[in-house]
Amino acid sequence: MSRGVLLVALLALAGCGSSSSESAPAETHEAGTNEPQASTTAATPSITGFGAADSAWNGAHTEDTNYSHEAAYNPATGLGPFHDEYDNVSHAKGRVTGYEYNFHAETMATAQETILHEQFPSDATTFQPERLSTCAFVLVRSPTLNKALGLPSSSPAAQIEFQTLTNGQAEALNPSSVDSAIISEGYLGIEKITGGKC
Repeated sequence: MSRGVLLVALLALAGCGSSSSESAPAETHEAGTNEPQASTTAATPSITGFGAADSAWNGAHTEDTNYSHEAAYNPATGLGPFHDEYDNVSHAKGRVTGYEYNFHAETMATAQETILHEQFPSDATTFQPERLSTCAFVLVRSPTLNKALGLPSSSPAAQIEFQTLTNGQAEALNPSSVDSAIISEGYLGIEKITGGKC
């Protein structure tokens, strides 16, 4: 084979290798490893409980059409005065900003744990509960909710007010048997409320 033909063949091979390496996606690696670098972008937690966008809330709950539009959800005989798991649901700026949550009687500690786990993002934390004569309330702080609701980072995102109901009316609070929680927006200063009635 002549040197001219060999040179043309080598250039053709180099050109093919060059185009295939340019079209292959490049992987980035951490220094000292051969493993691809993991993405550092964290997914935003989904909000389907308090503070949820109306569409996310409606997708996760069943509306009770016996009442005003988007006012009551999850019909359940024997729960609350209107037989719904959620009633008096309020909406503002396309989000759920409050509701009354009805459940079968249980201790306040158990109810609080269940509500935090099921109705708030995983980064939610609480203040020490404040007990009044006919209720107890606990404030909830959540960076995820504060950001979604446009609240200052130091502000409580929500408050949970626990009650013991008889025929839909609040009676003297019994922490070992609560069956209703009013979940609403928190605000700066509420943590200073002591004594009195709900």
